[in-house]
Amino acid sequence: MTSPFTEIKGKTTNSAVFEIYMAGDIADAKRKLVKLAAESGACWSVEPTEFIYSGGREQGFVVRTINYPRFPKSVDTLQDDAVNTATMLMLELGQGSCSIVGPETTTWLDRRK
Repeated sequence: MTSPFTEIKGKTTNSAVFEIYMAGDIADAKRKLVKLAAESGACWSVEPTEFIYSGGREQGFVVRTINYPRFPKSVDTLQDDAVNTATMLMLELGQGSCSIVGPETTTWLDRRK
């Protein structure tokens, strides 16, 4: 039996990672991200996290995107995508704020009065 893969190729791009940190139900976040990915062709990894702070603690999640060499983007485009994704998740999940951590800056989004 012969392998359908005759050679392994590589493709490289500049590294950039953006992470969205948000409280809320990870299952709801995943459902929203599946829909968004189907519409936009995006790809994320999602992990549970727990926030422990002076006022208590709550469950949440981290949404991560990388500069994928198969479909490379500029850092500015990746950041815009992260902000748009975070904004959509905040609105859909009823969250008041979140943080977006990038390679050089962290952005805090807040929609509370």
